[in-house]
Amino acid sequence: MRRYRFASVTVCQLSLAIGPLLGSAAWPEPSDRPAIIVNPSDASRMELAHVVREALHGAPVTFADDALTASNTLVIEHANPRDASGRPLNGRSLDRPERFELFARKSRCVLVQSRTGRRWRLRHTACVAT
Repeated sequence: MRRYRFASVTVCQLSLAIGPLLGSAAWPEPSDRPAIIVNPSDASRMELAHVVREALHGAPVTFADDALTASNTLVIEHANPRDASGRPLNGRSLDRPERFELFARKSRCVLVQSRTGRRWRLRHTACVAT
């Protein structure tokens, strides 16, 4: 078996060193607790929409006014274009929905994109741990 070396570190060693860093990105911090939004306002809804749009690279998003008020999970499905009769243009969509989770970290609300582990602090949103 041929071994490849990169700056005197084998590929296997490199993958073992980087692997835990990549795997841990999608997990919440140990002090994070699942949370829900309390007293949603227009400002908190606009902030949530802005963060989710940013996470989805500017894609338009629509969700209910009570999003994240009963559960800490928000699932966003990709829009499926339809014809005038309401039938999907591309047939069945095979795209995976995007999942976000809300956590309370100390007195802050933090939204985490499950797939990437990216985190956003919601400054205009009040939440409580569940």
